[in-house]
Amino acid sequence: MDQIEISKDGIKISYLRLLSDSATGFLIILIFLICFHPIFASTTFDIKLFALFLLFLLSTPLGLIINATSWFLLGWLEIYIVELCVGENTVLKYLTGSTKKVYKYEELSEYFGTLNKDNFYSVSTYFEALMYIYYPNYIKSIDYAIGCSRLLRNIALIDIVLFAFFILIHAPNKFTFYLSAILFIFPLIVIVIIRRLDLKGKNTKPLIGFFLLVVVLCNIISIFFEKLTFPIRLFDLCYLIFFLFVIGNSLTAFYYYVKILNTTRLLCDKDKNISLEEHVLRFR
Repeated sequence: MDQIEISKDGIKISYLRLLSDSATGFLIILIFLICFHPIFASTTFDIKLFALFLLFLLSTPLGLIINATSWFLLGWLEIYIVELCVGENTVLKYLTGSTKKVYKYEELSEYFGTLNKDNFYSVSTYFEALMYIYYPNYIKSIDYAIGCSRLLRNIALIDIVLFAFFILIHAPNKFTFYLSAILFIFPLIVIVIIRRLDLKGKNTKPLIGFFLLVVVLCNIISIFFEKLTFPIRLFDLCYLIFFLFVIGNSLTAFYYYVKILNTTRLLCDKDKNISLEEHVLRFR
């Protein structure tokens, strides 16, 4: 079945398209209606009905645009956290332990030639592409996971954008505006630096510790200075939501790609006489 199918029975949308695009579009429309409720409420019933119908039609393409944007802006962060999920020396190993145990990750790693954080993403996406071409029915049975992952990434982007607009529109004075802007940019810069250091193989724990220390100190200082309370509490809320959804996005992506590799192995094992390399060459 195609991802979007129109028939006499209605419109059928796959889980992947529903979660990654349509649900995101519906969320944007909901935010739009909340923000412009006074204007929308003052219109006639016919205009309301037409506007809702038009917004419904626009929800999926709007969600598709946000999905693509979130990949270009946050995709590198998703890849980074997925790579951390593969490693054994991070806190995330406690969150990925059940997935690794259920799908026998160590056996998968040996089967695909020792998976590590440097090759996990490229190997899994490669076999994902092959499965889309040669075994579409298998991959469609598990694409709900990557659809959910993309939805979480989209919500993380929406959270950051809403925070930026809130600063721009509702900052009570210039001091609050500039402080909020600094607090908004600071974590993003730190994340980029951490990623750069990690790619060079350098220890990132001191920088992460410094960032957490700054956050704690800011919250302590805000207790004694009333002017700092609003921007710092807003910062806490924004980035708490952001990191929760980004980590959820990456953990779900990791689960999906492990399932991809596990399904690939099972398909190869159906014919015991064909090795993984021969199976890939036959795909090509």
